[in-house]
Amino acid sequence: GGSGHVDGVLTHYSNGARYNLATQKWTVLSDCQHLEAFYGRSTVSTGSHLLVWGGFGNSGYVQLGAMIDVTTGSCTAISTANAPAKRGYHAATWTGDQMLVWGGYNGSSSTPTPGGIYDPTSDTWKTMAKPTSMLETRNSSFVWTNKGFFLWGGQYSSSMQNKGGLYRPNRSAE
Repeated sequence: GGSGHVDGVLTHYSNGARYNLATQKWTVLSDCQHLEAFYGRSTVSTGSHLLVWGGFGNSGYVQLGAMIDVTTGSCTAISTANAPAKRGYHAATWTGDQMLVWGGYNGSSSTPTPGGIYDPTSDTWKTMAKPTSMLETRNSSFVWTNKGFFLWGGQYSSSMQNKGGLYRPNRSAE
């Protein structure tokens, strides 16, 4: 996926490819065509799969995603039941067994809330509790530290932020 200008026209692409380091060749992921062309999405690696979520496409901001097997290239749609609201430019990270999705932008003046926690083993979502110290920013810097999800800066409404927070699943935010 992604977008680019072709002869002055913005074009969205719905295809993808995987790169083989040993052969130095690209292979097109042809079975991900159920995904709309989009950008501003998140991609996290589980080690065996890529989890792709959200973004902006031809129909606006989307609430969809895919799990892509890095060995075979097979692509499976991620469930949208109980998933976070449509969004792009959000933060996402892999905890070792779940993907956390936070903040972002949905095309309106408000930031989409709440975040979501995705379990690829059961293909289920649950709501991420809002930490009191974290704003639902977009274009933030973020990292998983093996103790929590640290988020810093980004844009909230129309202002840039110079603060952040630490979210620890099953614990309070700091």
